[in-house]
Amino acid sequence: MLHMVRQRSLADPENTSLITEKCRRYPGARLILAHAARGFAGHHTAEGIESLRGLDNVFFDTSVVCEPYPLWAILNTFGAERLLYGSDFPISQVRGKAITLGDGFWWLYDHAVDWSDWILGRPAPAGIESLHALKQAARMSDLSGTEIQRIFYDNAAELFGL
Repeated sequence: MLHMVRQRSLADPENTSLITEKCRRYPGARLILAHAARGFAGHHTAEGIESLRGLDNVFFDTSVVCEPYPLWAILNTFGAERLLYGSDFPISQVRGKAITLGDGFWWLYDHAVDWSDWILGRPAPAGIESLHALKQAARMSDLSGTEIQRIFYDNAAELFGL
């Protein structure tokens, strides 16, 4: 599992170059890129995902990614066979969500905003926000029930030999 920390994640050529080099050097290793390849700013994932096409040992998890665009980019490039559901417990219990903001992202936490005058809703747990994003990406990708089952169970079962 790799947690990318460079600001632009997959849009950073140093990240994609290193990932490509390591995946080719160690074809028997399986690499999971956490948080949809740090897809909190979805356009970064979408911008760089194509550079990983053809790597048979790279996978992605959905952990607390709260917008559909990075998940859709992964599904569009790699298919449902490379995406794994992840909850990122206990972070999934925090009320709020990560949102794209400019060329980055911001965690909008429940406790960071005065919601007393806001009548249009309250933040849900990040895990629920992440499930909403995955549902939207699945609809955008017209996934079948079998493909959705792959994301929630079959891919992990195969990957870990369960």
